[in-house]
Amino acid sequence: MKLIFKGREYYSGLKFLFFGLIILLFSIVLITGCKSNSQDIPQPPVQQEKTAKINVYFSDKQAEKLIAENRELKYVNKTTLPELVIEELIKGPKNPDLSKTIPEGTVLLSLKVEGDVATVDFSKEFRDNHWGGSAGEIMTIYSVVNTLTELEGIDRVKFILEGKELESLKGHLDLTKPLSPDNQLTGS
Repeated sequence: MKLIFKGREYYSGLKFLFFGLIILLFSIVLITGCKSNSQDIPQPPVQQEKTAKINVYFSDKQAEKLIAENRELKYVNKTTLPELVIEELIKGPKNPDLSKTIPEGTVLLSLKVEGDVATVDFSKEFRDNHWGGSAGEIMTIYSVVNTLTELEGIDRVKFILEGKELESLKGHLDLTKPLSPDNQLTGS
């Protein structure tokens, strides 16, 4: 139907249809366009928290044996587990009958696993604050070695100090090469 108003022609049916289509398209865009579609946006993989039951070795009071203390650790990926294990060693034993093996103030600077060797880089306090003696040095070094080698894929441990090779902690053990665990030191 053609309408003429003040010198202009209007098509009322087409005008209504045209505005109706515009409103319909606008509504569709609002409904579908403003909603976030998580399938279109790449999401980082969700990392599941895992739990590991591990043994952390501390010295007996006589510095003759390493005694396992069971710990349950929560971790996100396999690469963080060795670091968490060392942090547990640094914290020390929960059992009052056991002695701390890592000197006070020691900080784990880095821990890398390449092949079957874990390279542990400690701060200078690892050497500077150590109480000394051959038995003390053996307990400290092998508490780290025996603990880390219980983890899958680690068979030996190399020690460095603040990024530099560590020849010996206190002059009793050669630390220039990776060490394997000494299971004769473990006891119950």
